[in-house]
Amino acid sequence: MQQRGWFYRWILLGFALIFPMLACSLPTSQQGTLLSSQTDIPLDPVFVEFYQNLGGRAVLGRVLSAPFDDGQKRYQYVEAGLVAYDPTQMEPGKRIRFEPLGLELQVHDDAGIPVIHDETHDLLVEGYWVYFEFVETYKRLSLFAGSPLTHVRFNHQYARYEQFFENLGFYRELKDAPGTVRLLPYGAYLCGVGCSQRSQEYWNIVQNGLIMQPFERFVNAQKWEALGKPLAAPTITPEGMLEQVYENAILYAPVDRPADIALRPLTLWLGKVSPQTPYPYREQAGMVFHPVEDHLGFLVPQEVDALIVHLGGVRNSGKPLGDAQQVSGEGVYRQCFENYCVDYQPTAPAGQRVRLVPQGVEYAQRLADQLTLPRAFTPETVNLLISEAYPQVSDSDHQVLQMNVFYRQSGEPMYLVSGTATVTLPGRTLTLSLPPTNRSGVSSVTLPPLKGVSNLSVIEYQICLELPSPAPICQSDTFVVFNAP
Repeated sequence: MQQRGWFYRWILLGFALIFPMLACSLPTSQQGTLLSSQTDIPLDPVFVEFYQNLGGRAVLGRVLSAPFDDGQKRYQYVEAGLVAYDPTQMEPGKRIRFEPLGLELQVHDDAGIPVIHDETHDLLVEGYWVYFEFVETYKRLSLFAGSPLTHVRFNHQYARYEQFFENLGFYRELKDAPGTVRLLPYGAYLCGVGCSQRSQEYWNIVQNGLIMQPFERFVNAQKWEALGKPLAAPTITPEGMLEQVYENAILYAPVDRPADIALRPLTLWLGKVSPQTPYPYREQAGMVFHPVEDHLGFLVPQEVDALIVHLGGVRNSGKPLGDAQQVSGEGVYRQCFENYCVDYQPTAPAGQRVRLVPQGVEYAQRLADQLTLPRAFTPETVNLLISEAYPQVSDSDHQVLQMNVFYRQSGEPMYLVSGTATVTLPGRTLTLSLPPTNRSGVSSVTLPPLKGVSNLSVIEYQICLELPSPAPICQSDTFVVFNAP
């Protein structure tokens, strides 16, 4: 059991009181209350016409909270955002409007970094290209969407195109028919404790927001998912090239022609593969001969060759550095080319036999100081503190487990982080969900009485955060079941 003195509690209270809140510019009374996911909450009459004119529930989603006031202004959450009514405003688009919830997502692209776009069909707005599938919807809602925050992005986890504006966001899932446009649920993300939904999706967007995607639109259109995801912010090199490290390769293109993508010689840069001596042309079943120089070369498995063709051919793979070599006892063979390496497992199911080696991850780790890999949520960046209300409880008492979540560097509390508590009991485990943290970074859950647990049993519990972290962010502690004689 951890010792918790008055000084420790004073520090936590100081964190909660001193550090600024993420949404300090929004009304402090904004706290939605949703009794049930099936509850129909009435829309305030002042918003009814506005809501219906913009498409109603089909476009803006359900009403999520009761209306609330802040001074003369009235607010109400719908799934798409936070609607505000200001009776002092006479200008169209300002009397009733959406509040800038998009700013809370911490997603922003540098308008000075070029991106792949369609000059014919995309729409340029304040230095950002509105994705052509979103243009029609954007034009209809432009008075309320606010300024753009990003170009179009691709969300790998949710398989969709996304574009963020100050007040509204747009997306289209790959499974949807082309041209199908939906609004990102800003309101559902941020309407407050007891109301917010889809918190994992919200934190996924915050994490992805750290990395701009100048090439991703092209990569996704070409179905080059084998390259992995972008790992670090794009850079402009001294020779005027736009460059970005992906999990399995490094992409670059001229700044003035970002669609002319090529791959850097990553394998050569890492210097871990010794080139073999090429040999004269030969034929072998299931293999393709790749020349290197003067009619000398190496044999490449047909399925590896097919992947090379799919990824833009030899221009993007570079020359083979040797034959495939077995790298594990599971029948995996690795063949390296100048720009990437491929693992080939001929006994694996079709469609799973070839994959690129994550050399981009290794390269980025080597140059972490220069690249500053954006990993928002790791045990090194997030501080999780846990505690129980009572060091000991009887088997008829309720126990309360609490978590406090802070950004480790700044000490600011993390708002709307959910968690899972796993309580280890004799012969079984109990799993409970902790609701999203409040603006002080605090959340708690009440355990039912632990009936039948032996006297003096030490109960271990673990709380883990529901964040898109490469490593779980968890803490463990214990308390005792003590039944007085």
